[in-house]
Amino acid sequence: MILCDSKAGANAWCVRIFLAEKGIDMEMQQLDLEAGENNAVDYLRRNPMGKMSLLELDNATYIAESIAIYRYLEALYPTPLLFANYAKQKGKNGMCLLCWSMSFIG
Repeated sequence: MILCDSKAGANAWCVRIFLAEKGIDMEMQQLDLEAGENNAVDYLRRNPMGKMSLLELDNATYIAESIAIYRYLEALYPTPLLFANYAKQKGKNGMCLLCWSMSFIG
């Protein structure tokens, strides 16, 4: 797997924290947002929204958006458990994640 990442992006920063908490070491591809590399044709082919972050799987499937990446990695690497494993807490976690992610857009 390869994580398309940017040192300047808040969402990318959060994904890096998630990886560190999980103890996941992964190849990173740095994009320069100021230079517009996220708007390059090659990147837009993989992620039409042109945003950070983007996870490229080994089978050339792409997962965009930080929350989707968290969910995917949590399923793949269940320990340590960073999301709840029962319904009520899953709902609350989802609500908090959305609010937390939106606070960076503000």
